[in-house]
Amino acid sequence: MTAERPGGGDGGTGGGAARRVALLRKVEALPREPGIYLFKDAAGAVLYVGKAKTLRDRVRGYFQPGGDGRLFVRFIERRVADVDVVVTRSEKEALLLENNVIKTHQPRYNVRLKDDKSFLQLRIDPKHPFPAIVPVRRPRKDGARYLGPYASARAIRTTLRMVRAVFPLRDCRDAEFENRTRPCLKHQIGMCSAPCVGLVTKERYAELIEGAVRVLQGDTAALLAKLQEEMRDAAVKLEYERAAVLRDRIAFLSTSTEAQAVEGTRFDDRDAFGFHRRGRRVELCLLEFRGGKLLTSRPFSFATDLPDDEALSSFLGAWYAAGRPLPDEVLLPLPAYAMEAFAELWSERRGRSVRVAVPRAGSGLRALEMANRNAELAAHTAHQQQQIERSVLEDVRRRLGLARPPRRIECIDVSHTQGAAPVASLVVFTDGRPDPAEYRRFRLRTTAGNDDFGAMREVVGRRFRPGRGAPPDLLLLDGGRPQLAAVEAVLAERGVAVELAAIVKPERRGRGLALGADEVDHVVRPGVAAPIALPPDDEACFLLQRVRDEAHRFAIAYHRRLRTRGALASELAAVAGLGAKRIRALLIGLGGLRGLKAASHERIAAVPGIGAALADRVWRQLHPRGDPT
Repeated sequence: MTAERPGGGDGGTGGGAARRVALLRKVEALPREPGIYLFKDAAGAVLYVGKAKTLRDRVRGYFQPGGDGRLFVRFIERRVADVDVVVTRSEKEALLLENNVIKTHQPRYNVRLKDDKSFLQLRIDPKHPFPAIVPVRRPRKDGARYLGPYASARAIRTTLRMVRAVFPLRDCRDAEFENRTRPCLKHQIGMCSAPCVGLVTKERYAELIEGAVRVLQGDTAALLAKLQEEMRDAAVKLEYERAAVLRDRIAFLSTSTEAQAVEGTRFDDRDAFGFHRRGRRVELCLLEFRGGKLLTSRPFSFATDLPDDEALSSFLGAWYAAGRPLPDEVLLPLPAYAMEAFAELWSERRGRSVRVAVPRAGSGLRALEMANRNAELAAHTAHQQQQIERSVLEDVRRRLGLARPPRRIECIDVSHTQGAAPVASLVVFTDGRPDPAEYRRFRLRTTAGNDDFGAMREVVGRRFRPGRGAPPDLLLLDGGRPQLAAVEAVLAERGVAVELAAIVKPERRGRGLALGADEVDHVVRPGVAAPIALPPDDEACFLLQRVRDEAHRFAIAYHRRLRTRGALASELAAVAGLGAKRIRALLIGLGGLRGLKAASHERIAAVPGIGAALADRVWRQLHPRGDPT
């Protein structure tokens, strides 16, 4: 039974050893392939990202006695609750992927360099009438034209200076360009055409830009021919200094332009869907590439009797519905039903072409192979997990003496503050996993004060009314024999047959890690005299504790919400002219408690039925030291 005390909190939950056992089983099922692994905490936050040539051997090494000796491992072992992996084709690919994932998640235990520079690229903004060629480290999807990347920053900056000498393009900032009233010094020495003061037309400047781009892309033949002709002309005219400058430019362009380092940077957004099927069970893996980099890996699992092409088509229709952003390409593992219609519909919705294809070669095929391999891995992991869950449920059946494994477990808990405002929760676990869609909350109607037994009787009576669904395989109570007896009586009155148990969490008296025989959780059952002890390192114990603790959490969350709402309602009741109907209108119109407290005087006044004068009184009641103006 849960009685919340003012200022109290939720106690610790046992089962740490059982969690470790479950995690080790998952690690043993990892593939012997290259890839990356992500250690996560209980909340799903990424703690550490690593790469591996052989995933299973590498990850298993963290958990072996005397294994990986790095200092941070001792910290990870205390917090890691799960591990995810993404399989790649090679260790090199895993290295590149690891870098991207670390940048995305910024894990606590990875090294984060402050000077994390990317390769230099060159940006040209086509929206500007006289664009500059600007070096940048991190290109954006802003419609600009990018050249690169360049492996050597020094080489490209030197090349860029030379290009500006041949093609007199501006290199000033936009703010400086817009505020100049006379040409700068670079115009006087022939390195800028002075578009800032109108000394060159847009058309001529565009020609200069295109010539510079050709040089930067390695197409120097035409420019070299022109420079050689000018050098010969300067020599004929005995302009030796000018000829020497042109000679140096020709030599530089011939030897220093890194044509091989310049590539058309791809900013393709791709979604690659991996597909794996085992009977009715389908595992999909979506790899989302944004800006050419793998951003996320999303697994999906569902059961269907549809053939593969229709199952995939049905999923695609649901996934890209409701305004979800569309990529440039959707790569599929097999021809989906109505592929052409999807491409047409998505292109129309996006306003740009969306290619839907089953790639047969190139980078698209490589992305799809990775997605398929990860879908296969997800299917294998899910199969292993199902076997573990069946084993745990069978262990619960054996330990508690149930007629069959409890595939559906329901647990009831009651929460109150010293008897005030009692509420109850009912949580459901299906096949050993939480099933939040089946959760129920109860605001107690007939039970008053600190009557835990009466609260249990009321909740059970309401849950097992006719038409409320079939009874679970196991009904679990947070309490002891008195709660068990109270519920047993209600079930007998209603003629409901259900397996019943109560889990007792004793007070921890010692401060050491070792627990006495009477300091571990016990389960009491009707007709069984002796309590059933639950060893803390047992997976059956861990499952029952999870169910009990989830009911506890859900009940307390509901109680706190009602208590906060009640306190606010009492506070607002002191406002003259504000009754229950208007309080309800405020909460609905402003998005609940937080919205009302954060709302301005004007927003409160805009709620129908409130007005400026009443809004002023409401705002001052909520903010006694503030000023609505």
